[in-house]
Amino acid sequence: MTVPDQAPPREDWNRRIEKQKVLAVFGRWRFSWLDLPALIEQSLDIYEFPLVDRDPVSRWSFGPVTLLGDAAHPMQPIGSQAGSQAILDARALTRAIIETDDPSAALARYDAERRPAMNDITLRNRNLGPEAAMQLVEERAPNGFARIEDVISRHELDAITNSFATAAGLDVKTVNDRPSYVHGHVETD
Repeated sequence: MTVPDQAPPREDWNRRIEKQKVLAVFGRWRFSWLDLPALIEQSLDIYEFPLVDRDPVSRWSFGPVTLLGDAAHPMQPIGSQAGSQAILDARALTRAIIETDDPSAALARYDAERRPAMNDITLRNRNLGPEAAMQLVEERAPNGFARIEDVISRHELDAITNSFATAAGLDVKTVNDRPSYVHGHVETD
């Protein structure tokens, strides 16, 4: 749940919250296989887990030092982007170091390649990233539905997913067309 028009408290993943705060949002979530209000009532302690990100920055690399992963692009954990993008950061950084003689120039190359896309992804995650489809369905059918096709078309679902995958560099064409950054070789003694 979001906190509109209010500055969130300092991030603290050990902050207990009152059951009533959770019940106010999830108190009507009853399913044949799960009674969420009962689960909440039976819980001894409930903790708030804030989704935290930071505004994109204009630079990651500073001479012989650079940022990578969450240090470079702290973002909300939407669509598994934080972890998968850290792997892509490492891949791009490896290529830049292998292909560039000067370490500072290699880090600047990595920064120029990764930062613009990651700044975009960070901002997209604020709008739920690929989970935007779930939010759209919730808005259109707040009382539930029998068939997903009655609420959102396959075309809309694909457009949301493909837009995010393309921006992240994780669409099928980009991944399949991307040359290997590190060519396998074995050094022997």
